[in-house]
Amino acid sequence: MRPILPLLLLALACGNAVAANPVAPALTPADQQYADLGCGRPGLDDQTQARCAQLDLDGAKKEMQQVYQQVLQRYADDAAFIAKLKAAQVAWSAYFDAEMAALYPDPRGVAAYGSTFPSCHAEAAAYLIARRTQELRRWLEGAQEGDVCAGSIHINDGEAAD
Repeated sequence: MRPILPLLLLALACGNAVAANPVAPALTPADQQYADLGCGRPGLDDQTQARCAQLDLDGAKKEMQQVYQQVLQRYADDAAFIAKLKAAQVAWSAYFDAEMAALYPDPRGVAAYGSTFPSCHAEAAAYLIARRTQELRRWLEGAQEGDVCAGSIHINDGEAAD
């Protein structure tokens, strides 16, 4: 009978630990993969670093697309602006492609730039995309009252962005 007491104490301790720590929100599949890979920790091999950088890039692309769609929705009544924004996005895409080609002009990729090329390429792309997302976000955040240079950016009316 004596071995049961330690087991009961262990079960009680585990139950208290679970009760003291509320359940963490479920991770998205991408976040779970990011955590499983150990992204953000030093000493990862090149392949893992590349996978982590690709996850970052995928997230940056998704965020930019969401912000772009929100801007299109918020300004849907302004046909002239929408046409110009779409043209600007096409031009930005061409700039993005040219900038990435200028940064890594050799088409041999890893053979030219080394084993870290996939992660470096993805990080550079994510950086450019994050900058564009910040630019697009201006139309959601709005301009300050009295900003005479706001152009097509709505004046911030104090409401949260879409």
